[in-house]
Amino acid sequence: MKMRFSLVIAILLLITISGWGQSELDLGLQIDLVFHNPDIKDYTNLTFRGFSNFHTLRARIIATGAVNDYLSFQGQLLSDNADNPIWFSAYAHLSKPDFPYLNANLGLIPIPLGLFGHRTYADKNPLIGVPLIYNYHTNINVYYPTTNNSQLLSQRGQGYDLGSYYGNTTRGIPIIYDACWNTGINLFGSFKFLDYSVAALSGALAYPKVQIEDRNPNLTAQMVVNPVMGVRAGLFGSWGPYFSKSAEQYFPAGKTVDDFNQVLGGALAEISYWHLESYHELVLNAFEHPYLGYLKNNGFYSEVKYKFLPSWYGAVRYDQMNFNKVEDETNPGSRHTWDYNVKRVEAAIGYYLDRKVLLKLDAQINRFPDQKSLNDEIYALQMTFTL
Repeated sequence: MKMRFSLVIAILLLITISGWGQSELDLGLQIDLVFHNPDIKDYTNLTFRGFSNFHTLRARIIATGAVNDYLSFQGQLLSDNADNPIWFSAYAHLSKPDFPYLNANLGLIPIPLGLFGHRTYADKNPLIGVPLIYNYHTNINVYYPTTNNSQLLSQRGQGYDLGSYYGNTTRGIPIIYDACWNTGINLFGSFKFLDYSVAALSGALAYPKVQIEDRNPNLTAQMVVNPVMGVRAGLFGSWGPYFSKSAEQYFPAGKTVDDFNQVLGGALAEISYWHLESYHELVLNAFEHPYLGYLKNNGFYSEVKYKFLPSWYGAVRYDQMNFNKVEDETNPGSRHTWDYNVKRVEAAIGYYLDRKVLLKLDAQINRFPDQKSLNDEIYALQMTFTL
């Protein structure tokens, strides 16, 4: 299965690349400038690379092109605070005009499920932050698995920095990671009131992989119904290994990354009426662990945006992340959540200077009921230029 997945990706990429020389290239640039209150912790917004939507300067270069009526492509480079840019996406899109039943994305592709993937850009996201289920780092280390609950509990609230492995700061994995995409194949389409999506990915939703390794692919599926105009609701799920290959040396004898999977299920709803838009997602998640069984958590967010004047809008999002309890072996009978629960409220007022310039005045309040030292409040002004 692993070899077949790699072979299919390689063949399709060769077919796609062969046509790129015949296309015309369009380049776009998006620049985000952010000014915020001093001395923020910003633990809940950091990516694996230490990037943040609240950093002072972020820039994206977006390249798009069409080879013909059936084949197009997109690539993106992302730089944070003038750091070296990274590839955010690089994929081909296959579709047939007037045939919505089957389309395909191939390469370093967008997240194939949920509601936030297509709204991740600053000109589409009405707030500055990303929902917790798409970014918040738990205390699970994919390079060096903990061997008992007590060790895991000692690292609660430290997912933003679990120490240094291989010379880099290691951060715990989220439920779904928006800031880096997987290499894979995504088939999707529409049949009247029904939208579907299925995908095979090189890495887990919690820990995406650009390179294709010797492991089982991560499988995802989503089904969404559109019963009436302005209303969408659906279910989604995924299954696949999530540990780094380098962690196998610490596994029980004979075990590999394919023996321990991330299992995820979720529901979504989107409602649009007049000047009102709302998005809602719920995720139930479990990480199968080599020593600790299934570590379960869940999260949800509800987001509302209302356009109250032609160039003005207001938006608010409420998030929660919750973790199941495990027993502390050093204190029999004592049970604690395996990471700290977190709640967030974020609100913003947005103003379009014109179609290419968006201003946001944003407030993000993060609360940890069981560890108040992690509480954080960020007040920020963001300016987004899309060229």
